[in-house]
Amino acid sequence: MKYPKLINIIGPTAVGKTKFAIHLAQKLSCDILSFDSRQIYREFNIGVARPSDSELSKVHHYGIASHSILNPLNAHTFAQFAREVIATINTPYLILVGGNGLYLKALLEGFHDLPEIPKTVRLEVEHETQGVSLNDLQKIAYSIDATYDTYLDRDNPLKIKRLIEVFRVSGKPMSFFYKHKKTIQNSFDSIFLQLFLERALLYDSINERVDKMIAANLEVEVQALRPFWGEAVLNTVGYREFVDFYQGKYATRALAIDKIKQHTRNYAKRQITYNKKYFSQSIPIDASRDFDAQLNFIKL
Repeated sequence: MKYPKLINIIGPTAVGKTKFAIHLAQKLSCDILSFDSRQIYREFNIGVARPSDSELSKVHHYGIASHSILNPLNAHTFAQFAREVIATINTPYLILVGGNGLYLKALLEGFHDLPEIPKTVRLEVEHETQGVSLNDLQKIAYSIDATYDTYLDRDNPLKIKRLIEVFRVSGKPMSFFYKHKKTIQNSFDSIFLQLFLERALLYDSINERVDKMIAANLEVEVQALRPFWGEAVLNTVGYREFVDFYQGKYATRALAIDKIKQHTRNYAKRQITYNKKYFSQSIPIDASRDFDAQLNFIKL
């Protein structure tokens, strides 16, 4: 079976990936598949900067508001979903865009068959780790597997909690499963385009995006999700901080908003580091310059 060439657009949050992806998709007359691990849920909108209705009307998107947080995805299940989408595409290109590099890696390189985590275990681990510092989470991870930071981002609490869940269910460290060969169903012809901005411009973009989210009533969206506040999926920048504010962790609303901006900057740094490590052959695209002028020098 012939698959489309995958044009993978990566870069930190708020760098302008959606705008660039739509621009390129219109030039190539192709669709877009999102590998954003939060925009995929229909319950999330403002806080995850989901593409607007106007943007979605310009190009057909897959993976935007297509699933529910009632049945959360992981890298494995996302890769399965994405492969099914790719198999239906009959145009020469398909653009992939998003912020979750692990989801993209799972799709392109295969994934390890980790055990399924029951909801009861997820909630149990989430409750036990509530308020636990990153440093203490790292100590727990080291006690389970002293080599965990060779295959997981040691500064990502969500990844550490996942490691704990796997150990709780199987009694084995995650490295046990990582030693086995990945499941790979297909191989794809791919190219990587990495958007970037100078740090000051990126941080300005992040602050502006957060301000727009607040103005668009992000708090109302967070309140509407109250039944899910205990779910791991709500441990998402923009939502987590307001939940913490309502539960008394932050003294003022202004402090919660400042924390959203700070945590978004931290997330952007982690994305940049991850992309440099795993997608080092990507072609840089300056998001502050004219896109077409740069695309003229790229052989797609």
